[in-house]
Amino acid sequence: MSKEFNNYNYSIIIPHYNCPELLMRLLRSIPIRSDVQVIVVDDHSIGGEMYQSVYPELSRPFLEYTRADRHGGAGYARNIGMTMANGKWMVFADSDDVFDEEAFEAFDRHIDSDADIIYFRVRQVLSEDLTARSDRLPVLDELFLSQNEQEFRLRYIFPWGKMLRKDFVKGNGFIFEEVMFGNDLVFGIKTGCSAKKIQICPDPVYHLTQREGSLTYTLDQKEGELECRLIENIKALRIARDYGYKKSNSSVAYRLQLLRREDKEGYKRCKRVASDLGILWFPLLIKGIVTRWKQIAKSS
Repeated sequence: MSKEFNNYNYSIIIPHYNCPELLMRLLRSIPIRSDVQVIVVDDHSIGGEMYQSVYPELSRPFLEYTRADRHGGAGYARNIGMTMANGKWMVFADSDDVFDEEAFEAFDRHIDSDADIIYFRVRQVLSEDLTARSDRLPVLDELFLSQNEQEFRLRYIFPWGKMLRKDFVKGNGFIFEEVMFGNDLVFGIKTGCSAKKIQICPDPVYHLTQREGSLTYTLDQKEGELECRLIENIKALRIARDYGYKKSNSSVAYRLQLLRREDKEGYKRCKRVASDLGILWFPLLIKGIVTRWKQIAKSS
């Protein structure tokens, strides 16, 4: 399909790595419409150069498939996708998730909104059974119960489940961190804090799946992951404080305590990052200790 078509209302940006069957499931949940641009960026999957000849879904109208020149992570792939986006709104999806069957009807109801970001409700389900509920991210339910705008800006940092105005994102030069873990933290905080107007909608538009082997299923267990995520947490904390939000990040405190026990050198490197960014280390350390005590008490 020609990349010169510029009347898109939506650009659906999908990073993909090594789960083609799940990617096809996601694509089948996206309607084929002339105003919906679908961008699939393969993050150098094994055999990815053959996908278009194997999977007919990748030849559907208004879909653009490109392959990254290296395995750079989801942030790298998303940044490539954003350069290709021509729609009025950017909508991100992970390749192992699914859109709700009424998602695009909900998007259409808000197509003329003057908000920079529109936050939607997300259903949490098991990948092998989309009717079975998962409790992967309790924060999502907490946010919609609270309806607190500041909390949405600070805590709904995930790229999916949102409509982001393309001119807002590109006009401010927002991009994802090109790291292997936690690539969306800085992007989520920057966009959330920078948006002049946000909108909170109760309509469920996205099914967030949980499956064995995914990055979030084995959270903080891969080599170098804990340090990488902690550094991204610290950077996000600095950005939030620059925008006037003073609330501490419990993820920073929790990961700090884990790293302190498991990787002394990584702990020192994170401490230097915090110092370089003007983040006081001692209050984070104390909060981390308190967080750890609460977890122990809760589990005992």
